[in-house]
Amino acid sequence: RQRHFENSSIHKVRHRLCQVYVMLCPLLVVDHATLVLEELGTTLMRHSEQSSVRQSMEWAVTVILSKHPDLLDKVWAWLEEAGETKPGAAASFLIIISGHLVTRDPGDDIIEQLESGLREVAPWAMTQNFYTRIVAQICFRKLWARVEKTEGERRTKFQPLHECILKSVNPKNADKITEDFYLTVFAPLICLNIEDILHNFPKVCDISDSEIIPKELLAEFKDYCHHIPLTNDLSKLDSAVKHRTKKDTQLELNESQSMNIQKKP
Repeated sequence: RQRHFENSSIHKVRHRLCQVYVMLCPLLVVDHATLVLEELGTTLMRHSEQSSVRQSMEWAVTVILSKHPDLLDKVWAWLEEAGETKPGAAASFLIIISGHLVTRDPGDDIIEQLESGLREVAPWAMTQNFYTRIVAQICFRKLWARVEKTEGERRTKFQPLHECILKSVNPKNADKITEDFYLTVFAPLICLNIEDILHNFPKVCDISDSEIIPKELLAEFKDYCHHIPLTNDLSKLDSAVKHRTKKDTQLELNESQSMNIQKKP
């Protein structure tokens, strides 16, 4: 597979494209939403994008499902396909499914959907791949929190499974569950605002400063009408902190030296 280097020109362009997807997905009618969903799902299945691009695509799909929940069946199918042919891509669909179900409006099928979520996510919480396992454990916890708010026998039915997954978390890896902003403080619908999309999200993703639109510039649009809010006080992205590694520092040095390497095998 091929993956673009972080903060290369191609990476920046693809991240900008995904920002457009996130901003415009709320406006799509079902036919157009289906086409965009197919494109995003196919790309996520390849599992070849940089983290910021992949996460933005997952964000866009979650936004589409919030407007067109009947399209969730397509994501279930991709998760099943990933389990058979591309296990590395499964985490994306686990995040999308759980992100949608925990915010889905209560309806006649919400209990059945949550039960399906718990049943399908649980096996991934014990998979060999470390990242996928951590993602599944977090997704299961989010789904369980929603189940606890519902009435019925589901809580009793899945309580043993919940306790089993809680005990399966290695204490040495416990910090991994809380240190990633994307898996913890990021909320797709709450963060669906202009400031988070164009400033806070790329900032915590360590995108180059040249790609981060200043808040002062965004504030100039406060008197204009938007189909999404300019800001959201409930969002926690502004305070999210991602620790830079030596690799991040080296990437910034490479960028300052104009080393525009496009792809790596």
